[in-house]
Amino acid sequence: MSILVKEKRTETRVDPRVRRTRKLLMEAFLGLMKEQSFRSITIQGIAARAGVNRATFYSHFEDKYDLLNAFVCEGFEEWVSKRVSSADGFSRARLRLLVATVFEFLAEVDAHCAQATQLIEPMFASAVQQELNTLLLSWLRPVPPEILPAWHLPETAALVWSWAIFGAGIKWSREGGNLTADEMAAELLEVLLPEGR
Repeated sequence: MSILVKEKRTETRVDPRVRRTRKLLMEAFLGLMKEQSFRSITIQGIAARAGVNRATFYSHFEDKYDLLNAFVCEGFEEWVSKRVSSADGFSRARLRLLVATVFEFLAEVDAHCAQATQLIEPMFASAVQQELNTLLLSWLRPVPPEILPAWHLPETAALVWSWAIFGAGIKWSREGGNLTADEMAAELLEVLLPEGR
């Protein structure tokens, strides 16, 4: 995610009016995503449901794709921050919690927006993977090299892990099976970071 988007996000968290309007727009967008396909959602429809005008929409987002990106990124960030402490260092237990948290997030999105997800799937996948990659990279950069000897660069580990977690999470959220999110996270952890590392 670009620095500009991160700065915009930080800036919007400061002003309560901006935060409130963005929240209204995102809630309206979510409501429409539950009812119709992404393609059929219009800026006018989002603005009307949020109780604002189109100019207000455009003062917050460039278009519905920008709104989608913000919705996914901010939603993912909020979901993870409520469940995974940002103060702790890297550990297997923390990675397992993150994986289970991502699986639960994907299942929640799939349950609420199943009708709209086919068209947005590539954009959704890219946004979640980028957020996950950024988070993992922030965890892995301070880790001593001997902890992750198979990965010569934290960037490589973060990239591979983010796609592996996202891919396994999508498959698990859609197909379910008998494993809980935590059990599936334990299975994936053995692939990502086998015991003894």
